[in-house]
Parts: sequence; structure tokens; C-alpha cells
Amino acid sequence: MKKALLTAIIFCLIMIGLPQAMAHASTNTVKVKEVKGDAILLEDGTLWLKKPQKGFTKYQTNAATIRSQDSSPDSIGLTEKGELVYWGDKNTPTVDKKQTNIKQLDGNYYVKHDGTVWNTDGQQYTNYSDVVILGNGAFFNKKGELRNSSDGYVLATVDDPESIVSLKATEDFIAFLDKNGKVTALSDYDFEVIDGVVVYNTYVVAENAVSIDFHPSDALIVTKKDGTAWITAIEGTYKDKFKLVEQIKDIKDAVQVSDYYGTLAYDPEAGRDSDETIIVTTERNKPQWLVKHKDGSWKIYRDNKVYPIEAPTITGLSLTASNSKLAVGNTVSFKPVQTYSNGYKETLSGAKLTFDKPYLVKALSNGSYKAVAVGETKVSVTENGSSKSVTISISASSNLTGAVSKDNTTYLPLVSVFKALGATVSNKDGKTFDVSLGDTKLQLKTGQKKAKLNGKDITLNQAVQVHNGTTVFPAALLTKASIAKLDWDSKYKKMKITIGKAALVVESAETAAIEKKEKQGNLTQFINKSYWVNRYSDWERFMKLTVTDIVPTSGDNFQVVFKNANGKTYKMKETSRDFVSGILNDSDTFLSFDPYKKYSWSTSTWNMIKAEKIAVGMSKTQVELSWGRPSSTSKLSSSGITVEVWRYGTQYVSFTNGIVQSIYTY
Repeated sequence: MKKALLTAIIFCLIMIGLPQAMAHASTNTVKVKEVKGDAILLEDGTLWLKKPQKGFTKYQTNAATIRSQDSSPDSIGLTEKGELVYWGDKNTPTVDKKQTNIKQLDGNYYVKHDGTVWNTDGQQYTNYSDVVILGNGAFFNKKGELRNSSDGYVLATVDDPESIVSLKATEDFIAFLDKNGKVTALSDYDFEVIDGVVVYNTYVVAENAVSIDFHPSDALIVTKKDGTAWITAIEGTYKDKFKLVEQIKDIKDAVQVSDYYGTLAYDPEAGRDSDETIIVTTERNKPQWLVKHKDGSWKIYRDNKVYPIEAPTITGLSLTASNSKLAVGNTVSFKPVQTYSNGYKETLSGAKLTFDKPYLVKALSNGSYKAVAVGETKVSVTENGSSKSVTISISASSNLTGAVSKDNTTYLPLVSVFKALGATVSNKDGKTFDVSLGDTKLQLKTGQKKAKLNGKDITLNQAVQVHNGTTVFPAALLTKASIAKLDWDSKYKKMKITIGKAALVVESAETAAIEKKEKQGNLTQFINKSYWVNRYSDWERFMKLTVTDIVPTSGDNFQVVFKNANGKTYKMKETSRDFVSGILNDSDTFLSFDPYKKYSWSTSTWNMIKAEKIAVGMSKTQVELSWGRPSSTSKLSSSGITVEVWRYGTQYVSFTNGIVQSIYTY
């Protein structure tokens, strides 16, 4: 079957040809060094892998050569140092530091410089020694003997085994190429016995070759020095099988040609069976040749088309921030991404970032940055001649205090404001302040309108002065020096300093009280009012307390602050605005009158009430003060007698004409 199909191959190659359908001028500075399956190795050691459903991924392995392992989805490579690199569909390239000193890779095996043979699991084949070159089980040893295994016959001999540059073998055939271009082939089954000695017949296939490779059909592919590619036949005698019978059409200027299995020239309308062993042109199966040309380019010839394999080019650069609107103290990370022509997006973890205002951030050991001052900064990255930037704004995490408005001028605290903006401030003599904010340099003196901006004299609208022990400066200086914009809020008496989208608020001494009063709203009616505790928490009953403050907390919640006659402070739990009004107006919780003055009861009665006890003979008012409001009541009147029953859960209190007659549980 193989023989008939190979004849069909040759005929197809003669009749069809492979005109080039695609051309793409490469502008890459790094060239493709090797191609194996869906792996592309560049000259700088970069490895591009195309994985199922994932597309291309880039790895820096420093590999010097790559090989596919026989009957395995995994592949291997070799570094310049002779270290093994391996990867597969589900794992990333890894350098195995334990498998080193490797000279040559061959499928699942490799030869070390000491001539020993190992498999890629790190196991040595002890029956191999002094191996110079290996090819699918066949090998030349240092004696120049070609063997199929260490115990097999000598198949051929050469004077200089180091002259053999390529050795290929299949189950039935072996071919080797020497450095002069001579290709020799033989078969395990083609031999003679002369005087009791087995002598294998060898055949010279070509004298001017640069590379050889077996096709899965056992046909030998020979690339000649003139750049043409040829294929042998299988029909006929062994001697006939090692003749170059036909040139592969349209392949020119080649230095290496092999059958190609992979998806780098993927065509969804055509495919190849996984067990296909020869080239057959059908609707579903198309011949594929992987060709390396004299100029170093690689191409796949398939289905009358040519697919160049080139090093992916960089097509774009982007830079994103994890958060572009920060507060001082927040952290931010940046992600520079390089996009390639094959769709791969590479995160440049080691890329250098530059900040036009570096004093606003601090680099952290984990690669992120901490916002340390208020302002906006442009962050940039430059790679391969392309630059991208992103702007982040940093606002203050809390407001400053110390703004002063007087004489139609707003003043700001000098040291705290400039330091919040990221400046360094030095004070030489207690009066002279030197401020350095990036490229902006200021010198200010207490009591003077004269100042210096970047070495030049300027005049302020008012003098720098000391207010309540703090040195303040006219806020307009920030706009005059092109540092920031200003917005004075006359309602709340505070200054908003903005730099782009970044903001810093400086409050005056009045700001907090104004904002607090606005938040309190109608709750201010309760401040300075006195109440007597009825039932609240574990506070002493009927203790007099005066509301001293109602403090806004989170959202629309508040905390009511009381003081007793001795000045001790009591604070209610944080609660909503409506609940504050409700609880202070609820006599079951707080009384708006002094119960001791309103009710002249005996000390023993008050003690029972405070202990939340009741007794026969008590009035309804006394019961209510002791136990609170009942959950339900019932009432019946007749002949001037009123009987009333109050329910407290399972307990009932019966009154006759307002006086407790009985207490029972039901």
C-alpha cells in the first residue's frame, strides 16, 4: 500500500506544483531559528508556543535548539549551556538543571558530551557508550561504526564519525549525511553474508546535499546545495529505493526541507489525519512541507500556498492603572502590555515606569506604588520606541485645618498645605521658608509680601503672617505659581484646592461647627434640655441628665451626649435621626419632668418602682413607672366601680377604681 501511495505522491508533486500565494516582508530584527510542530524558536532564545484553544504564548528559555518527542504531545529543547528544556500542551517551558552537558537531542533521547545516552526522564542507557551522533536508535560511535543498538551488527563504517552532521532512521531504513554533502543510505534487511560475515549494502543517494529527513512513508527527503528538494522512491529493489526520483516543485533556495505536522498554516477547510503516513492530496488531506531557506526564512508549503513563518512583531503598547483615582495612603499597580502580530499580549513586568511628578508616590517592594501626596502625575512606559501613559489623581484622605479668611483674603497654613502637596519645606531662621515642589521653588518670609518664585521676585497680595501660632500664606499664591486652582466655599468657610481631578480641602476654625449644625438640623432643639431616665440601658433610673451635644456620626446617624449633675458624661448608642427624636419624646425611656417633684410618694414606693416591682395598693401611674406600658388593657365600669386589667406577657394586673387589687399569671 505504501508503495502505491508514494507513486501517487510523486505524480501529484509533478502535476500540482506550489505557487506562492502569500508574501510578507519581515521587518523583524530577530529571525526564526527553528520550527518544530507549533513551536517557533527565535535566534535570541525566545520560544513561541501555539497551544490548542489558547493561541500563542511567549517564553524566554534561552533555548539553542528544539525537538519534538516521538509519539508524545511534549517537546524538548536545549540551551546554549547544554541544559534540557521541556514543555507540553499543559505546562510551560522549564529548564531542567539536573539534565546538563547535553550534546545532541534525538526524540525522547539525548547524547551527552561524554558519549553516554539518556532518556528525557533522566535515565541512562548503560549499553550505549562513546556515541558521537544518534538518530532514532541508530548511532555512530567514536570508532566510526554505525550500529542500530550496542548489541547489533556493524551496519557501516566511516573514517571520521565527527564528519557526520545528520543521522536519520526509520524502522527499516537509515541515512546519514557528512559535512561534504554525501548522503549514504541502507536497510536493515539488505545485506550479504560473505565468509560468515554479515555485510550490509550501502547506497550513495547524493553527493551535494545540505540536509536529509525521512518522510513517514519512509521516503527520504534530500535538500541539495543548489536549494532544490528531492524525494526518493520505495518501489523496486533496495538500490532503486535510494534514488532521487523527483524534485519537489516550487521549493527553491532551501537549506532544509521536512514533512510538517502542525497548525502554523492552519486552514479550517483542510486537515490531516493524525495517523496519516504519506502525502495524499484529497479534499481533507493536503501535503505540507516545512522549508528553511538560504536567507534564514522559514515557510510552510501547503495546498498550493506558501505560509511564511516569521518572528511575531510588536503591534501595540498599552498601560493601565489598577485605580486612577486614589486617596493618600492608597496603593496602585500598573500593567504595561505589549501586543504582538499573532495576538499575544505580553505583560511587561520588568518595564521601567517614569512619573512626571515622582514625589507623589513611593515605590514598594512588591512592584506597586503608594500614594503619598496630593496631585496628578502622568505615568509613562517606553518599549521598543513606543510610549504610552496614564494619569492618576491623588486626593487627600482627610481634610486639613487652619484656613483663615480676613481682610478679603484667604490664608492657608504654609507647612501643612505644601507638605500635603508633596513639597519639602525648610525653615532657616524661623521666618524664611524654602519650598521645593518638583520644578517649582518658592521662598516666603513672615511679615513680607515679597517672595521668590523659581529665583525671581514676585509680590503677594498680602504678607505671609502668623495666625494663632501657625504661619499662613495668601492662598492666591497657588494659582500665581500655577500649582493649583482654588475654590473658596463661603457657606462652610473652607478652601478646596484642586490639581486636575485631585483635591485637598482646608477647613477654617468655623467649618466643623457649621457643618455639624447643618447635619443636626432640627435636632438642635434638644440640646441643653434636661431629661430623667426612665428606662435606658443600665443607666440609673430617674437620674437627671442634660443633653450637651448631638454628634453626627456615619450617614444620617447621631450619638446623643448627656451629663449628670456631677459632670459625668453618658452617651447613647449611635442611632438614626428619627430615632433620636422618638426616644427623647418617649416617656417610657426618658421623662421630661422630675418624677420626684411631681409625685410625692414614699421612699419605699420609689424603691419598689426603681426595682421594677409592683404590689397591691399601687396606683396605675406607679405600675406604669415600674413595669412600663402594658401590652394590652381591658376595662369594665358599672355602678360607679371601674375594673381594669393590664397585661404584661403572661402576667396580669387587676385594678379597681385605679388601685391594684390583684396580680396573677395566666
